[in-house]
Amino acid sequence: MSDDLIDANDAMQTGEDTFIITSHGHPFAPDGFGSKSAEWRDVAGVRSSVAIQGILKSVGVNMAENQAAPHEIMAALGHSSPKVAKV
Repeated sequence: MSDDLIDANDAMQTGEDTFIITSHGHPFAPDGFGSKSAEWRDVAGVRSSVAIQGILKSVGVNMAENQAAPHEIMAALGHSSPKVAKV
């Protein structure tokens, strides 16, 4: 991870078992996370036509291009199968 991302992660409040939590300290529901990620995308200045899935795929491609192992990509993106991560 970049130094900026490490700093942002260190400054972020997390849950006991969940990395990203709501402002109320609870894990996101799937619909709630989708809405929040769209909000973050907009704040970051990314085109609204770019879905969170496209952003996640870009993260996976970047990790692969920087020699991340399939299990590392799986962990970062929440994949349950190395088959998906290898794509």
